[in-house]
Amino acid sequence: MLNYLITYLNPYTNNPSYVDVCVDIDNAKRHNTSDRENIMQREHFFLNGSLQRVQVILTFCEALEDLLQTHAPAGSPQESQPFKFKAKYFGYTTNDAERSKRHDAGTTNWLKSFYHSICKTEFHDPTGTPDFTWHHYVVGFAVSVDECHIGEELFCQIGSGYYNTGVGFNIQPAGISVSSAQLDSVNSKVATNMWKAVLQWREEGPDFADQLAHEIQTCVPAYKQYVDAKRDANRNTTKTRKDLIETRARLIKEIEDEKAAGPQLSDINAAIQNLENSQKQTLAACADQPELQAILRQSHANVLDRMKASARELYGQE
Repeated sequence: MLNYLITYLNPYTNNPSYVDVCVDIDNAKRHNTSDRENIMQREHFFLNGSLQRVQVILTFCEALEDLLQTHAPAGSPQESQPFKFKAKYFGYTTNDAERSKRHDAGTTNWLKSFYHSICKTEFHDPTGTPDFTWHHYVVGFAVSVDECHIGEELFCQIGSGYYNTGVGFNIQPAGISVSSAQLDSVNSKVATNMWKAVLQWREEGPDFADQLAHEIQTCVPAYKQYVDAKRDANRNTTKTRKDLIETRARLIKEIEDEKAAGPQLSDINAAIQNLENSQKQTLAACADQPELQAILRQSHANVLDRMKASARELYGQE
């Protein structure tokens, strides 16, 4: 189904042969949102004339395709199983009921609403009832403005909430658009008292203490196991690196010892010089025999070449 959904996400941005499909998607939640002329004029409701939105959709599709190829490749048993990653969107609100209504109406996040519109258009039973619906959960209670900013970012990062993961719909950096946490509708004294009341509710209620106890009993051991595994891996890596350094040093020393035990370069140079002198004397002795001189010169050159090649191979220099 997700692979099928991608075939609608991508063409929506630039494929004129999908005009009728685009119209259906735009009108999935609100009738008379778009018509064929709108689509032909590239006035897609969910694009809103924005090239940035086109890029967001393409990035989302590419990331989702990568996830599917990695965790549910074509032809694998996982392809027909429920996908292990949930589609999600994180946001802060001071009024959960009101935010849930906005989620259902599709006014909180255009990418999420776009995704849902395709699902609503393509995946439903014979009566038209959609196969998929959104579920809203309160996953944390902030007790300060700072917690609102940091918490939203943490949830987005930990839960893969950003659109470039292929399973998230958050587009703007989390923690920035939490204006409702500022409580601008009331004066500073009232806002301060409201935050104090929320903090008191957390500290005095049993739920928070129970949750901390549960995390200490479950998460701390799991984290310790993770840290120990990392430490062991680092220890093995350090040992391997140390072994490689010691092996390199030993090989360098062996090469130097072999050079020291072998003939010295000065001795080889002296031998080459003596050979050249002997060659000159031999050639002078047969000055009246040019053919013999030619043979001797060639033979002498071959010997010198072999000697120089051996010295070059041994010492790495001429």
